Amino acid sequence: MKYTMTFGMIHKVANNIVEIFLDENSVFNIETYKEYREFINQNFEKPYGVIINQVNKADFDNDVVTPIVKNEDVAGIASVTYWRENERVAKRFIKLAQDHRLPMRTFSAYQLGRMKARQWLELEILKQSENV
Repeated sequence: MKYTMTFGMIHKVANNIVEIFLDENSVFNIETYKEYREFINQNFEKPYGVIINQVNKADFDNDVVTPIVKNEDVAGIASVTYWRENERVAKRFIKLAQDHRLPMRTFSAYQLGRMKARQWLELEILKQSENV
């Protein structure tokens, strides 16, 4: 199922995998993060995985990157990139994710990235579920 949000769209890939699409040139800020968190808490099982589908050129405020990677309900984040600008955004996430021991990987959209991202997240969710 796909849901329209103020910042773009959320796709419910599975009960524990959320895919985020940000609108072109949008910035995911603290207000949109609150909207996202409320929606996730109401509609997804925990632990869950996040696919950030960067089909559009968009960015994340520094204020929201840390809470996203520190969220203990998140088993992993997969970034599917299309543009070099998106790779820059993903690298910022990866640095913080490593600092907080959150599994995160980037996948090229041009090399079956979305499919590989989903498979990788399913494994990360399984690992976290077994450690609970």
